[in-house]
Amino acid sequence: MQTHSPAGAQSGAPATNATPTTTAVTTAATTTEATASTTAAMTVTHAIDTTTAGTSVAHTIDTANPAAMPDAGGVAGSVNPEANRRPLKSRGNALIQAVARSAVRRGWTPNGISVASVVFALLGGLCLLVNPLGWGAILCAVGIQLRLLCNVVDGLVAIEGGKKTSTGVLYNEVPDRVADTVLLVAAGYAVGAPALGWAAATAAVFTAYVRLLGGSLGQVQRFTGPLAKQHRMALLTGACLLTPLFGTTGLLQLAVIIITVGGFYTGFVRLKAVAAQL
Repeated sequence: MQTHSPAGAQSGAPATNATPTTTAVTTAATTTEATASTTAAMTVTHAIDTTTAGTSVAHTIDTANPAAMPDAGGVAGSVNPEANRRPLKSRGNALIQAVARSAVRRGWTPNGISVASVVFALLGGLCLLVNPLGWGAILCAVGIQLRLLCNVVDGLVAIEGGKKTSTGVLYNEVPDRVADTVLLVAAGYAVGAPALGWAAATAAVFTAYVRLLGGSLGQVQRFTGPLAKQHRMALLTGACLLTPLFGTTGLLQLAVIIITVGGFYTGFVRLKAVAAQL
């Protein structure tokens, strides 16, 4: 049996008490605030858990896929700096490792070693200009190899030797570009074709530019050939060593031509690979 309020019946107002409604709204607001707080807490917890998980995964995939590791800042999904290190088998050479250890003991800095690579390139290029058909070509080959030795040792001292600096990336790149330019331009002048030497130097800088461009876009830097730095220098070294035997600069000129054409081709191959991943 339902009971009707006479007052409600006379006035026509609904028989609903306002107090429960206010309480319900207050409760709903409180619940919403609690839910928001819980969600925020869950978000913070999730962020912390994600960072922790990212660190754990980094240790797990260290040797399997270095490129997928977090960087030094711990940001998951970024390119690990180790993946942008030029792959060189010579780092495992016992003699080169001994030289690096000696450099560390003597207090040599990786940046100083990088600068020394330019000095060796300058001396080698100068010798080639002075005597391209004899001892100058031989000493240029020696200078090239000493330059390359510096390029390996500076990295070993910086990374394995624990002497990495904030400006190391600059000293790793700029001296390389200067050394490449000096040696290739000198070779061009030595064979009587300055324009060819400058073209070869431009090709060398172009390949490095594309590699760094890919890195700036978040991709792993590409050190692939067919005429990467070590390939260019190997070809130039061989030509310098053989030139005195033939008594002509023809072989050296051929080497510079190959470096020019192959360098530009290498740059375009790298550029195509960068574009494919955008």
